[in-house]
Amino acid sequence: MKDMKLSKSEVLEDVDFKELSKNCKTQEDLSLLTKSFMKNMIENILKSELEEELSVIEWFQDNWDKIEQLADFPPGMSSAVR
Repeated sequence: MKDMKLSKSEVLEDVDFKELSKNCKTQEDLSLLTKSFMKNMIENILKSELEEELSVIEWFQDNWDKIEQLADFPPGMSSAVR
């Protein structure tokens, strides 16, 4: 039971560990399954966080001209007046 891998959909859904463990014949099999599950879960969390951060960067790139325009105040003018 080497190299057990879970698909992304299995990682994102509720996993029935009792059902998965039925395929495990030894403690080593169960350990491999658990490690694989955790690795996939962490990778998916990191990937979703990266995608979220990249979308924020993209938003700033798309709107940078507007940001600069609205942030440009003549001397003595408060941002609250605008």
